[in-house]
Amino acid sequence: MGKEDNGWGPALKAKIEESYKNLVKVTLYEYDISSIEFTQGDATEEVLSESPDLVLYKPFSLINNTVGVPEDQNEETILTIQNKLKKANKHATLLLQQSYPIGGATYYSRDIKELKAFAKEQSVPYLDHWEAWPKGDELEDYLVEDQDGLNEKGNEVWLKYLEKYFIK
Repeated sequence: MGKEDNGWGPALKAKIEESYKNLVKVTLYEYDISSIEFTQGDATEEVLSESPDLVLYKPFSLINNTVGVPEDQNEETILTIQNKLKKANKHATLLLQQSYPIGGATYYSRDIKELKAFAKEQSVPYLDHWEAWPKGDELEDYLVEDQDGLNEKGNEVWLKYLEKYFIK
C-alpha cells in the first residue's frame, strides 16, 4: 500500500480499522525496490512474518520498467510471493493491484495488461482501480507534475476504489 503520510494507504488503513473496529489489523509496507529484490531480499519475509490473512500486493511495475525486469520475471515473483504466503498461512489470500496510471506510457500500459491477464490465468484476484481513473489529458490533474506520483486527487481516486472494495 502507498505509505506516504497523505497517501491512500494510511487513509485506507484508518478507514478499515474504524469500520471493523478491533477485528482487523492492517500493516503497511512500502519498498522502493524491484520485484526481484523484493522476493530475493528480506522484504518478503518481513511482510509474511505476521502470517497475514490477506496481502494487497502492488507489483513493482514502474521500478521493474526502469531497471529492465522482464514481465515474465515479475510474474514469477508473484507466484513466489503467493507460495510463500500460503506457507505462512494456508488460508491466506493474495490480491493484486497495479500502480497508478501514467499518461502516454507504452511499455507500462502493456505490462499492466499482461499483469491483469496473468492474474486471471492464475486465478489471483485483481483489483483494477484504473477503471476509476479519468482517461486522456485529464489524468494529468491526478498526478504530480512529472507523473512520478499521485497528488491529493489521485490518492482520493485510489482510496475511494479500495474503500468501496473493502468496506462498501
